[in-house]
Amino acid sequence: MKVKISHKLHNHQKDIQHFADNNIDTGIRISGLILEISEKSGELVVCDNGGSMPDCRHIVGELVGKYWKVGRLLPAVSLSINPALTRCIVNDFWFNNTFSGQIEALGSEQDILRPCSTRGRFSNILSAGEAAKRKGVRKTPLRAKEKNCDMCVCTHSGKTNHSQEAHELAYHF
Repeated sequence: MKVKISHKLHNHQKDIQHFADNNIDTGIRISGLILEISEKSGELVVCDNGGSMPDCRHIVGELVGKYWKVGRLLPAVSLSINPALTRCIVNDFWFNNTFSGQIEALGSEQDILRPCSTRGRFSNILSAGEAAKRKGVRKTPLRAKEKNCDMCVCTHSGKTNHSQEAHELAYHF
């Protein structure tokens, strides 16, 4: 059992090191963009599925509720936070529109969309990215592999739990 756990930890460390080696510069640029949009009345808009949902809600809470202690509020919103709104969109339109409808209605060129997905293949996440592009919203996703975005914090790990844990680190860049 000890050997098995040790092997898993070693593989996890390799994935986290690969993530760090390949994302520090991008993380710094994205952090700068988030500060820039806060000065221009923009928001960090996150959308998420599955296990990424509570993680994204957590980082929105960190940005909006905690950073005031260090002298700066950072505007952020999670598109999954309003169950009445998301259920209305899903029931009346389609699951694919869960986030894209909100981006179409509320997004602006001053905003950054951060889709959070370990796989990046869900139709509602892809649709959100397409809506962001139409609205001129920049995209800086957290996902396993880079696709169709301005800047991506990518894990390149084939293991969902390793991707989620690396994303946790990226939330706090």
